[in-house]
Amino acid sequence: MRVCLGGTFDHLHAGHVALLAKAFQVGDEVFIGVSSQRMAQRHRARRVKPFSARKAGLEALLRRKGWKGIVSEIDDPYGRSIDARYQGIVVSPETLPRVIEINRERRKRGYRFLKVFVIPFFYGEDGLRISSTRIAKKETDAKGRRLTAVRVAVGTHNALKVRAVADAFADAFPSLRVKVRGVRVKSGVPEQPTEAETFAGAENRARRALAAWPGADYGVGVEAGLLASPYLRRHLDVQYVVVVDKEGGLSAGHGGGFYYPRGVEERVLRGKTISDVMGPIARDPRLGSTTGAVGFLSRGAIDRRELTRHAVLLALVPRVRRDLYQE
Repeated sequence: MRVCLGGTFDHLHAGHVALLAKAFQVGDEVFIGVSSQRMAQRHRARRVKPFSARKAGLEALLRRKGWKGIVSEIDDPYGRSIDARYQGIVVSPETLPRVIEINRERRKRGYRFLKVFVIPFFYGEDGLRISSTRIAKKETDAKGRRLTAVRVAVGTHNALKVRAVADAFADAFPSLRVKVRGVRVKSGVPEQPTEAETFAGAENRARRALAAWPGADYGVGVEAGLLASPYLRRHLDVQYVVVVDKEGGLSAGHGGGFYYPRGVEERVLRGKTISDVMGPIARDPRLGSTTGAVGFLSRGAIDRRELTRHAVLLALVPRVRRDLYQE
């Protein structure tokens, strides 16, 4: 089978190697299109390596791997994919939509559709995609090892929650340096949210925190709210956590739930906040910034920081096991 693929091939990394490996696995003849300087630089703020350097680096990689293919410059998004001689194409999820255009054009010309081979994204040890841009910025190396501190913006000024997020990231990514910063943002939901408002508040906080700290890798939103449990016929206090990243990805989770004394629950459902009701009972006006209501009610067996840490860790699960969460 004759297969083709294309790319800028600026800073070669593990994703490029996998793309090429698949092409040589399925193809008897492989054409590799390297973007011209005009095409490579278009829509990019950073400076891309000269075409000659990118082509030479690619050819050196092919020699090291013992792969023999046709390497040539392309100056349009299609390269040789419109050529009737080719039967397959190898792409990443990012460029997969382009194949729809290519096959539409091939159909107009009376050619068969290309067989499509999709290589999954490759992620670094920080849970973010390996890319030439990140390598150029010296955030990671070609194998995805993080070279700088991971920056996490948390959508709250509550120091307890910020510390809990720092704890969770340290547990999830023990080999990395992590810098966590609390950012004052609005949740966009009532002060005491219930049901779906809780998740919406967490997502709003995460996205607004990420936007408020230029250069942040992650934004984290933590929102506690009351969720109805039909089985118990009570409302559980549950913390939702949303984690967004600078690449547009989102993951979420929530911590354990517990219910309040009936009188507390009824007052909160009538419009009071947990702090308003539980503060006087615990004789601690700063209850939300110390152990939290759960710390008082459990007599210190578990406090709000630990409850939040668990919730954040669960929201990070899909990022810790990126190998299984290719969705």
